[in-house]
Amino acid sequence: MIPGKRSIYGLPKIIFVAGIVAGSWLLTANRFTDFKDPKTSEIHWVDSVFLSMTLDQKIGQCFMVATRSDRNGAYYQQTESLILKYNVGGLIFFQGTPYRQAVLTNAYQRLSKVPLLIGIDGEWGLGMRLDSVMNFPRQMTLGAISDDSLLYQMGNEIGRHCNKLGIHVNFAPVADINSNPRNPVIGNRSFGENRESVTRKALAYMRGLQHNKVIATAKHFPGHGNTDSDSHYTLPVVSHSTDQLNDTDLYPFRQLIANGLTGIITGHLYVPVLENTPHLAASLSEKVVTQLLQKEMGFGGLIFTDAMNMRGVSRGRTPADANLKALVAGNDILLYPEQIAASIVKIKTALTKGIITEEALNNKVRKILRAKYWAGLNNLKPIDLQDINAKINEPNTVRLNDLLCQNAVTLLSNQDHVLPLTAQTPDTLASICIGLGYNNSFQNTLGQYARFKYVAQFGKPETDETVNQILAHLAGTKTVILSFHDTRKSFKHPYVFPAATLRLVAELQRQSKVIICFFGMPYPLQYLPETSSVVVAYENSQTMHQTVPALLFGHLPFKGTLPVTVDKKFGFGHGLLD
Repeated sequence: MIPGKRSIYGLPKIIFVAGIVAGSWLLTANRFTDFKDPKTSEIHWVDSVFLSMTLDQKIGQCFMVATRSDRNGAYYQQTESLILKYNVGGLIFFQGTPYRQAVLTNAYQRLSKVPLLIGIDGEWGLGMRLDSVMNFPRQMTLGAISDDSLLYQMGNEIGRHCNKLGIHVNFAPVADINSNPRNPVIGNRSFGENRESVTRKALAYMRGLQHNKVIATAKHFPGHGNTDSDSHYTLPVVSHSTDQLNDTDLYPFRQLIANGLTGIITGHLYVPVLENTPHLAASLSEKVVTQLLQKEMGFGGLIFTDAMNMRGVSRGRTPADANLKALVAGNDILLYPEQIAASIVKIKTALTKGIITEEALNNKVRKILRAKYWAGLNNLKPIDLQDINAKINEPNTVRLNDLLCQNAVTLLSNQDHVLPLTAQTPDTLASICIGLGYNNSFQNTLGQYARFKYVAQFGKPETDETVNQILAHLAGTKTVILSFHDTRKSFKHPYVFPAATLRLVAELQRQSKVIICFFGMPYPLQYLPETSSVVVAYENSQTMHQTVPALLFGHLPFKGTLPVTVDKKFGFGHGLLD
């Protein structure tokens, strides 16, 4: 990199001239250039498509509309109409099935005059949106893993899945630093609170995707980690100073750009130190998108807005007004736009008035076409539908998922060396499972290692009567595994322990050795009484249920470390390693 003058934002203006891995981009002078192939074929294809386009077709390239594959024929006809009538440039698929999505993608590609850019929001893999596809761990779980090469393997595997389904863009990785434990929308979608760790893991994930020519999109620029509200419903405020923003939030994005990042999603966030217009989202700000991201930070890849149907961006504006303002700000592609017909009229009027120039529109369209060329859309082939589910759910995928979970589980304390457990004599081991009912996968797996007494609770104990019953049932038990299973679908509200549950932990500790196993984000552990041992599994998945017992009994080593700070005792990076 070549340093230059410092900007008004305190960032050095730099020119990045190095791609890192095979298949990455050289991003210079706002050009998409393949690292290995000559530029001639790219220029020829982009020019031939561009010169054949009408103004309406050019405008349409800036729209990536939402669709899904779990609806009926009337719904699919609406998507077809958007392609035929408005020449939209891309589709982002949400819920559905792999086979049905592939069938629809083939049909939609046949209809489109210009090959469609197909995207999916698959932060933890295609299973985030599609049924019958395995989920990889959430990003906070991955943040506990020391071996970053495993994250590259995951990104590579997700990229392979995308290739099988004709997907060219994955809206991942999340590059936000979760510096606010009360963040209601990022939380376990972040790799953690440490900028270096977040950056390394985002880079590994990015490289895996881009190795498969899948466009990786870091989000949510300039950083959604230190917010206490959800941009789906309101406009969060990032109150960081300029120095804080540079030192934390912007750091991962800067490093990803330097290493060949292909795409960025701009966030619906209000950042006063970057934009002094009250309540103007960063995604709609020329100061943020054009001045900071493109000019100061040197980003030449595709710039997507976050979903334009989110309330954080629509404040006081019609969808058409917001769409126009996002393009004027410097975004290339409007994600999940509403009022497409009205937006096209608004954009054409803005062109006649000089609010947005034809040169600026042409630059966006050419950039989009270069991205389509890079992703292989110059040589579009129908998706092979045969055995498509089996091609995605290969045994190697399952083995990688197991390996990721095994490397993430974190041992925070182990007083008196309670762990590893042994298959002790009957009635000396017990398991209390809170958040799941009987015959759950965690207790079933524990039973494969030793004989246990079992207690299962769908909810947390909230009465002294329940606590007394559990204590009486487990009287004389030497060691108790007390597992908490966070089954929440939303993180708007914190995980709370009722007073009776806290009493249960304290009383159990007086009569037995207690091993806490927490299947969720680790922040709530600060509220529990001290116990013999504490294990964090980060998420409540069947794979974690089956993995943790192997570590408790010493069949696998503990390798994970905390990606966030719980309290003074358990800080970032803490973890007892075997």
